[in-house]
Amino acid sequence: MKAYPIATETDIHNPRAHTAHYYASSSAKTLVRDDARHGLLWRALLAPRALGSSIIHGISATFLPVGYPYSVREEYLTYQIWDTVQALCSYLRGILTTKAILEGSGVGSEAASALSAAMNWVFRDGVGMACSLLFSSMASISFDCNVKEWRLFADISNDVGLTLDMLTGLPSLKGHFLLLTCLSTVCKTMCGVAAGCTKSSITAHFALLGNIADVSAKENAQETAVTLFGIVGGLLCAQWIACPETAWPVFLSLTALHVFANYKGVVSLKLYSLNTQRAAILIDDFLDRDQGMDRAEGQGAQDKKRGDSTTIGSSTTDSPHPLPRLLTPTQVMARERIYQPLWSWLLAQQPCLGSRISDLSLPSPAHLSFLMRVFSHERYLLTFAPFSGRVIVIFRAGATPQDELKAFFQAQVIKRLDLDRRVGNGGREAGREAGREAGSKAGREGGKWPSPLLGKLVLKSYETTVHRFPVFWAALQSENGNNEKGGEEPRSDRSAAGEEGWDLGRMNLGTRGWRLIETGEHQTSKKKS
Repeated sequence: MKAYPIATETDIHNPRAHTAHYYASSSAKTLVRDDARHGLLWRALLAPRALGSSIIHGISATFLPVGYPYSVREEYLTYQIWDTVQALCSYLRGILTTKAILEGSGVGSEAASALSAAMNWVFRDGVGMACSLLFSSMASISFDCNVKEWRLFADISNDVGLTLDMLTGLPSLKGHFLLLTCLSTVCKTMCGVAAGCTKSSITAHFALLGNIADVSAKENAQETAVTLFGIVGGLLCAQWIACPETAWPVFLSLTALHVFANYKGVVSLKLYSLNTQRAAILIDDFLDRDQGMDRAEGQGAQDKKRGDSTTIGSSTTDSPHPLPRLLTPTQVMARERIYQPLWSWLLAQQPCLGSRISDLSLPSPAHLSFLMRVFSHERYLLTFAPFSGRVIVIFRAGATPQDELKAFFQAQVIKRLDLDRRVGNGGREAGREAGREAGSKAGREGGKWPSPLLGKLVLKSYETTVHRFPVFWAALQSENGNNEKGGEEPRSDRSAAGEEGWDLGRMNLGTRGWRLIETGEHQTSKKKS
C-alpha cells in the first residue's frame, strides 16, 4: 500500500522525543503515523479514540499540567504523590477529630447548651485570627528563604493541632475543652499561614515554563479528588471505629504516616535559589577546598612581592589558576538539614541582612562614619556582635543580588574567624595581626572601632572577602554558563548530565527592604517602596 505525506507534528516542549509524520494511504481511508517511539501505526482516518486511551487522556488532562512532564520540574510527580498521601491522612484523621470535638463540647448531653458551644467557637476563632496576624508579621520574611522548612513546619503544626482536638474527647479533660481547642486553633492557624505561603513558592518552582496558573489549577483538582476519597474513607473509618481505645492507635498510625509522607515530599524538592543554608554550605565548602581563608593573606603577600598588590576595597578576578569547582545544587541539597534554618531563625543566629542604622547599636556617629569609609567601595556596611554572634548588614541604595551574596560571604568568613578565636585554632595570631591593622587603619582614618575585637574581625574578614569572593563569584557564574566576560564556557560534564545551575538572579537570603541613602555628611535610612 502506497502512502503520501500529509503533515508533521511535534511537541514544542520536547521535539526530539515527540515528533510524528503522518501519511495518507492511496485509498484515502487510513492514516499512517511514523513515530520515532512506536514505529509505523495504521489507523482509520476518522476512527474514534479507543475507550482506554480516552480515559487515560481525560485523567491526564484533569490532573496533570499541559505538556507534562516537560512543562514542570522532574520531581513534580514524586512530590505530588507524597502530597496526596499526606492529604489523605489528614482527611481521614479529620473525621476522628471532629467526632472527638463534638463529644468534648457536650453534643448529646442534656447539660450542654447551644449558647455555651457558640461562645466557645467564637472565642476559638478569635484566638486563631489574632495568632494569624502575629505569626504572619513575625515569620513572613523567612517564608521565601526557607520554603522546605516552613512547609514541613506547617504540617507538623497541623499534627499537633489535630492531636489536641483528639484530647478534647477524653472524659478526664472535659474541663479543659476551651483551652485545648484554642491551642489547637493556634497550631492550625500557623499551619494555614505557613502552608499557604510556601505553596505559592513551590507552585512557582514547579512551573518550568511560567505556567503557574495551570499548575495551580491541576493541584486544586488533585486536592478535590483526594478530599472526596478522604470523606468516603473517613466515614467508613468512623463507622468501623466506635471506641476511643481503637481510635487512638488508628489516629497515631495515620499521624506517623502523615509526617513521613511530608518529609519525603519536602526532601524531594530541588530548589535552585540560594537561601541562607544552601549559600552557607556552598561558601563553607569553597573556603575549605579552594585556597581557604588562611591562604588568602599569604596569596596577598605573594602578589605584593610580584608588584601587583591588592588594596582593600578593590579586587580582580584575573588569575592564572583555573577556577575552582563548586558543589552542584544536588550535592548541596544532600547536605541540607530541614530544621536547622528555623532553629537559627528562632535563636536569631542568622545574619541580619538589610538592617537599619538603629540596629547597629554604635556608641557614636563617628563609628558609623568610620564604618562607611571602611566599606566605601562596597554597596553594604557590615558589623558584628561578638558576644551574640550576630552579623548585621546595611545595604546601600542600588545593592544587587551579587552584593547580597558578597555580604553573606563575608558574614560566613567572620563567623569562621570568630569560631577560630573561640577554640584557639590559630585564630589568636590572626586576630592579633588583624587587630594591629584595625588600630592603624582607625588611626589613619581618624576614627576608632567600638572594640579591638570588632575591628580585627571585621577588617580581617573583609580582606579575605576582597581576595576570595571574586573567585567564588566567577566560579559560580562559570558553573551556570553565565560568565560576564564570556571567556569561560559552562562545565561540559554538567551540561551533558543535564545538571541545572543556581538561579543567580534571585537571592532568598531573608534580606529586608531598608537601604542606606547618603546625602553629603548626613546618612538616612529609607525603606524601598
